[in-house]
Amino acid sequence: MVLMVVVVVIVVVVVVVVEEVLVVEAFCPHIERERILKTYPAPKTKHSLIFSFLVVVVVVVVVVVVVIEVVVVAVVVEVVLVVVVVVVVVVVVVVVVVVKVVVIAVVVVVIVLVWVVAAVAETATVVVVVVVVVGLGIDVEISDP
Repeated sequence: MVLMVVVVVIVVVVVVVVEEVLVVEAFCPHIERERILKTYPAPKTKHSLIFSFLVVVVVVVVVVVVVIEVVVVAVVVEVVLVVVVVVVVVVVVVVVVVVKVVVIAVVVVVIVLVWVVAAVAETATVVVVVVVVVGLGIDVEISDP
């Protein structure tokens, strides 16, 4: 259960950071963009953004696998669930970067994933943690270009 909470929190934090970078890239006016880019330095190209995110995902997966092997008894269901969550998040972020879809779609997918994780884990703890993290993380206002 602790592993589930940790994995979901990591995934949500990664999505929120990528979301803020995408908002800066796509929607912010020039002055606001300069201010935010100083706060959140963004990669210069879409390819470097995708590459950076994939590196983060690989690191997260490695850490999760190590945690499973060292701390938690290896449970096949948990490993599969972690892999599914990571893959779905990677696919969504790549689609958002390439297609320039409104980033709210990312948050919707994360909420659905959290609901699935909570259903599998049969507890509301994951939902509470993710709602708090997402609520704290989404603070970027999207303005018309």
